[in-house]
Amino acid sequence: MKYARAAVWSDVAGREASLLQRCTAGDEDAYAELLSEHQRMVSHLAYNLLGDRDEARDLSQEVFLQVFRTIGRFRGQSSLKTWIYRIAVNESLNALSRRRRHEPIVGDEAELINGPLLAAKLAGSLLQLALPDGPKNVREKRAIKLDEP
Repeated sequence: MKYARAAVWSDVAGREASLLQRCTAGDEDAYAELLSEHQRMVSHLAYNLLGDRDEARDLSQEVFLQVFRTIGRFRGQSSLKTWIYRIAVNESLNALSRRRRHEPIVGDEAELINGPLLAAKLAGSLLQLALPDGPKNVREKRAIKLDEP
């Protein structure tokens, strides 16, 4: 039986560079590989921010369409995963903004949508994704007192 050796950072960077080069060249297998590596992260992020599975699924497709259209503009100043994550966050925020424009807002919901609670929810979701088992002091800082002016 063969054992796979642990990947080291240079291997990851090399694989990422190769994948980027293949995607830029239009290699459909590279697109499929990129999709399979990052689809779960994008879907979970979209669902956590939007709270709707169907909308999250649609948004995930939009994210990858944007990734595939703009892959040639990736500058490499961050990891590919970070770049895709940022696109997913931006698309999720855009979806929330569109949702607010099209849905009637009534009662307590109006305060939630227009008030600081929306920002707190987004920040909490993003922090939870970034540090799900983070240090205790970071988790405590996420607590927001809404009763204070």
